[in-house]
Amino acid sequence: MERKKSTLGDRVTRRVEMCRRSGPSHILIAAEEESIANWLINIATRGFGVTKPKLLHTVKRILDKNGRETPLKRKDPPNLPGDKWCQRFLQRNPKVKLVSTRKLDVKRAKVSKAEVDKWFQHFEVFLSDHQLLDKPTNIWNCDESGFSTQVKTGKVLGPWQFHR
Repeated sequence: MERKKSTLGDRVTRRVEMCRRSGPSHILIAAEEESIANWLINIATRGFGVTKPKLLHTVKRILDKNGRETPLKRKDPPNLPGDKWCQRFLQRNPKVKLVSTRKLDVKRAKVSKAEVDKWFQHFEVFLSDHQLLDKPTNIWNCDESGFSTQVKTGKVLGPWQFHR
């Protein structure tokens, strides 16, 4: 990689720190990016990949919650990162990739009564093992979340292993 003589000179004369990179600073610290990358992988392995717009709005919420001003040029809405930020986030976090989704196969969508009964038996054992049978307030109902077997195909963020 070629470097300008002035860039090297600035580093040698210590006018610029040796390890400092040029350009604007990152909008998130490394620990925050690591946490987001782990969240993306965790949720994708559970079958709920995060879309790029969802990631960008999540980052915006983090920035807004902490009251941080960023060098982002976007004014509407403010603090919302753009495509370049996402591309660079993926470069900095190679374990996360933008992957294509696919529709659920009809074979996988069909479930027999016996399979459902078996699932509930396992679920009852789980509740018993975790002492939740007598604590219905700790058991959440998720039917209102809109789980669908007809998911649109598109791109989501997930572990690089899914990308292969």
